[in-house]
Amino acid sequence: MEHLPSTLTEQNKADLTRCAEDILLAREHEFPANLAEMQQPSSPSPFSQARRGI
Repeated sequence: MEHLPSTLTEQNKADLTRCAEDILLAREHEFPANLAEMQQPSSPSPFSQARRGI
């Protein structure tokens, strides 16, 4: 995982916001699964794909 710069640009903020929204939407899609269930490597989920965007 890359380290965040000490000062975030507007583009950095926009990218982080998009990733956070993607993760929240994926979690909603996978409800009522818990985080452990959503991160199973044997069954890629929208949550796993959204997390890769960070």
